[in-house]
Order: sequence, then structure tokens, then C-alpha cells
Amino acid sequence: MLKVADIDQKSQKFVPCSDRAEAITAFSVSTDRHMFAVAEKTTAKPLIAIYDLHSYRRRKSLNPTSEAQGLSKDFMSIAFSSDTRYIVAQLGAPEWILHYYAWEKGKLLGTVAVNPPKSVSKKGCVVECGICPTDGCQLSVLGDSFLRIYRYLEGGLTDFPEQQESFQSHAWLTSERVAVGTSNARILILSGSAILQTLLIDPARAGAPTPSITVLRSTVKGFLAAGQFGTVDVFERNMDPNTKNETYTASFKIPIHDDAMVVRTMTVSGTEASLILLSDTNAMHKVQLSGADVKQGADVKFEAAMPAFHYGAITGMDICIRKPLIITCSNDRTVRIWNYITGECELCKHFPEEASSVAIHPSGLYILVGFGDKLRLMNVLIDDVRLFKEFSIRSCRECRFSNGGHVFAAAYGNMIQLYSVWTFENYANLKGHNGKVRSLYWTPDDALLVSAGSDGAVYSWITKDLKRDAEYILKNCSYTSAVCTPDGKAIYAVGSDRLLKEITDSAITCQLDGNEVLTEIAISNSGRMMVVGEYLLLQRLCLSP
Repeated sequence: MLKVADIDQKSQKFVPCSDRAEAITAFSVSTDRHMFAVAEKTTAKPLIAIYDLHSYRRRKSLNPTSEAQGLSKDFMSIAFSSDTRYIVAQLGAPEWILHYYAWEKGKLLGTVAVNPPKSVSKKGCVVECGICPTDGCQLSVLGDSFLRIYRYLEGGLTDFPEQQESFQSHAWLTSERVAVGTSNARILILSGSAILQTLLIDPARAGAPTPSITVLRSTVKGFLAAGQFGTVDVFERNMDPNTKNETYTASFKIPIHDDAMVVRTMTVSGTEASLILLSDTNAMHKVQLSGADVKQGADVKFEAAMPAFHYGAITGMDICIRKPLIITCSNDRTVRIWNYITGECELCKHFPEEASSVAIHPSGLYILVGFGDKLRLMNVLIDDVRLFKEFSIRSCRECRFSNGGHVFAAAYGNMIQLYSVWTFENYANLKGHNGKVRSLYWTPDDALLVSAGSDGAVYSWITKDLKRDAEYILKNCSYTSAVCTPDGKAIYAVGSDRLLKEITDSAITCQLDGNEVLTEIAISNSGRMMVVGEYLLLQRLCLSP
């Protein structure tokens, strides 16, 4: 599935791939923004699908050459020519065959086997391919330590002498010149086998390691360079008054808010008025290139072009009762607060360590975040969260505010600790589990607290008397989630035995086989609908009254 997002209108459209598609391995948009190509890895042989960017209709499908023996399972890089008539595509390991198509006719014009140098590993040796913007018959293939230029002549592809170094990216500047980025912060301007100019990138942070130049993009006036050095560097073409030769000089730098971020790819708009980049954290940022403020070094910053999604597994989540807010934590070391009506990330906080659990107060003004050393209560501000109180609970994997907001429960190993939100007093410890507590759930009136643990026990606690109301134990099952109906009469639990169980009066009254290990469960406020989660799938169940 391919997502086409309108970042101005904040809307998106999904374009389905073929029925046999297993993954999208490469993607390219034509220079005129009328077409886009998608390389699909299928159950049989790889293919390239060409779509109209306005109607999203598939225009053409391209197959690899019949000379390929079927050992390569995907196209790893594709690119349009500047006039949109041709496509170059690089087949992956182990065959590494370069394809050159006249895609409108569905014709394969030529192929050539890109045999990497013997010193290069066969796995992942080719980085990208491209077509010269001023000469559609010149093709380029960049590898881990080589650059090759091919020309289409008389029904075949012939190559020129190659350059060998630790290359990371490249961009065609003219029909005779190519800019190549290396892993040691150098940009080489090449013409054939000759190095015309060498440019050096300085990292934004003093003492930082030598950065790699991961992306180069050509522009009308020169080119852009980015990588892991904290800036996007803009180079412009100039005429040397002495030699009368064209040279490239650094014009200005655009700072990136996180100098440790690695830029994976970037693109400029058709008018070159704006720049959008994608980082290694899957975050998309944009900046305006037009205007005098950019060149004058004013406070020009990249802005989020899309909601700042997590780029790691989400390890905790909670929903606010009185505001349309959801809080999440992830192993990417961030905690994010989302507005589920607008679909936007309202606040993102980076921490030096990974958070294992989160909970949000019903008012939306406080959050609990569990870390390896302590559980922290924080205030939610307009653009930040501030530490307010710490609790000596190590590696808290589960915490929950009561629906009234006056109490919160936190799992501390096999014990449940209850704290007053107003006095921060640990007024009760609920003991009974012999394994780690994995799930906590409050009934709407806070009269009962339901807990489930890895020891196979599911307990219902009366919060007023601090006593167990009901229990069910199955020692060969590790429970991961449990909820109950609003009246507290029925408990629903899921765990490692793949069964969804209904527990009433400490006995199973009904169970449903999920066929897969069920991991999470949520119940609606009315108690009429339930959502059960398993790996890569959600199931919705409707409960009879």
C-alpha cells in the first residue's frame, strides 16, 4: 500500500499495489510531477508499476529482462529521466542487472550486469541509480565503493571508466559532471574519470565525527548536500574569472534542529521554492528556500511537514477522559501527546532513556512516565512537559490513573502500589501476584481495580476496602491484558494461551479461540463492544446485552 499525503490540506489517499505485492522496495516521482513509479517485490518476479499522479490509475507495468534467472527478488533503485520518457531500474542481488526502459511503449531498451569490484560485498553493494537530466542516454550506478557511467548506444549499454572510493550518494549536475558524496565528508565533482573539484563539509557541532554525505540533489543553480552533519548545505555554480571554468562554492547552510539526525532522502519542489527531507527517524521536515532571509542567515528552521510519528515500537499508551488526547511512549525514547480529533501530535518530548509505561490524568494536565530508575509525575505545559514528582518505582511497566483522577496505581514487580495524586502518599500495597503485573484496569466508578499478571492470575480488587473481590488463576498462561464490564460483574482476559476468556464469579463462563496469541484488550464505555489486539491485527467483538 502506498500513501499519498497532501501536507497542506492534511489529507491522504492510499494507492493499493498489486495483489501479489509483498513489499515496496523503491519509489520515484517524475520531474514534471505527472507520474510516479513503484517497485514491487511480489511472490513471483519483481515488477515496476507506473501510476498517474493525478488519477492514481496504473498506466503501465514493467517486468525484468528474460535474461534474469529469477535469483534477484526486487528492484532496489529506480529513477525517471527529466523528460519522463525513460526509466532506469537496478535489480538487486545477486544478479545486479541494470534495466533501461522506454516505459510508455513498455519496451526494454537495454540491460547490463553491474558487476561490483571483487573487494565489495555482494550484499547491498549498489546504493542508487540515476539518469543524466540533460542527456537521457547517460545512466549512472553508485555503489558502496564505485561509480559507473553507462551510455545507451545502438540498442545496448556501454560503460565508461569507473571511479572507486567510499561513495554514499550522487547527483547529475550537467551532461558531463556528476557530484558524488563520500563517507568522509567530501564531495567530488567528476567529469568522466577526472576529479575537477573537491569540496569539504564541516559538521555543525565541534568535535563531531567525520560525517557521511547521504543525499545530494541538483538544482538549477547548483546542488544541495545533506547527511549527518546538522545542516543542509547549499552549493551554487560560479565562473572562475582566472580559468574561465565552472566551480561550485558553498553559499549558505540551513540548520537542522537535531544535529545527530541522519537525512535519508530529500527533494525540492518544482519551482525550487521549498525543500522537504526525510530523516532516519521517519520524520518529514520542510523549509522554504526562496526569500532573502535564507541567504542572510536569519533564523530559518525546518518545520514538521507531517505529524511526528514514532520510529520505534510503541510500548505504552493511554487515553484522556475529558480531552481528546492520547499519550504514547516508544523505544525511540520519546513521549508524545496526540489529538485524536485533528490527528496531530501536539507535544513530543525526548528523553535520554527509554520510557516503559505512560498514563495521562483525566484532566490532561499531568502524566506519569515509567523509567528504569523511577516513576515520574510531570506537568503538561503548552509546548513541554516538566518534572514535578518522582516515585521510587523501578522499571514500572504498567501505571494507571483512576477515572476520578484522585488516585493512581503502579505495578512494582508483583505488587500494585496505590498513591494519592494530591498528597503523593503510598497509602496501600496490593499483594497477591507471584509474577510481574502486566495489566491494570479501573472500572468507571473506580470501585474495582482489575489486575492481570505473568503468573496466570487475574484479580479484582475492591478499592474501598483494599481487598480481593474475585480471582482466577491458570498457571500455564501468562496474561497480558484484562478488563471488565462497567458493572464489574464480568472480566475479560487475554494471554499466551490464545484464548479470550470471560470470567464471572471466579470461573470461566465463555472462551473464544483467537488462533493467534492475543496481546491487548479494550472495552467500550457501554460494555457493548470490545477490541482485541494480536500481532499485526485488530479484531472487534460485539457483546450481547
